[in-house]
Amino acid sequence: MAHVKKSVTLDADVVREIEQLVGPRGFSAFMNESAKLRLIVARGRAAVSEYESEHGPVPDEALRAVDRAWPG
Repeated sequence: MAHVKKSVTLDADVVREIEQLVGPRGFSAFMNESAKLRLIVARGRAAVSEYESEHGPVPDEALRAVDRAWPG
């Protein structure tokens, strides 16, 4: 997969915490994985919004099932 170098600005305390967790050489991989997870969440929210616009609110049991399955 191709890589693109970008410049980002982050809070210093966030950078310190990430580097403590993964070390300075794991920073890019951590940020890439974080971005992937954020995209998954955004796509999920869009899917729910589309579903709700067509069918109404997601049933409570379906929401509970997602909560049970979510690995976090």
